[in-house]
Amino acid sequence: MMKMTVMNKFFAVLSLLAGTALLSSCTVVKESHTAPEQLESTLQILCKNMEKMPEVAKGEKNTRKTQLMEGYLHSRKLLKAFLQNDRHTFVNLLPAQLRKEFDHKKFDVTRKAVISSMGEPVSFRYVTALEMTAVTPHIWAIRFSRISRDEKEEYFSEMLFRVITGHLDGKPYIIGFNFF
Repeated sequence: MMKMTVMNKFFAVLSLLAGTALLSSCTVVKESHTAPEQLESTLQILCKNMEKMPEVAKGEKNTRKTQLMEGYLHSRKLLKAFLQNDRHTFVNLLPAQLRKEFDHKKFDVTRKAVISSMGEPVSFRYVTALEMTAVTPHIWAIRFSRISRDEKEEYFSEMLFRVITGHLDGKPYIIGFNFF
């Protein structure tokens, strides 16, 4: 029998809420349930590496873990807004300076280009957080579906989405994002 940790229970509830939110939108995009395990293992690796550094105090490790979790949740909101074609939420999650460069019109153009080249999004999953000093790149895989021209076959492909987060004044902050 699988032991439920507090983190697993948190993500189980979060998944239920996410499912409800997804079903209420126009496009139904399924989230993979493997994300919490991958996030937990990423957190463990990053915290273990921090323990090896003599200048890192115990309190800093817990702060870093909290910041990683907040960055994960913030990057997830950005991704879901993009997939659900919610340009208002997407742009509002960006800091003021980035909003000047990436407004509602740029969102529409970018989303249209991704959808026309990749197809409709059908699912997404968290891949990992990369270890960096001041910021955290969160990597997501998005699965797309497209129908063949003769409408006899369905094809799937994936694209990675990176959201770079940091913290400013104790709050998660999106520094940048891109598909690759």
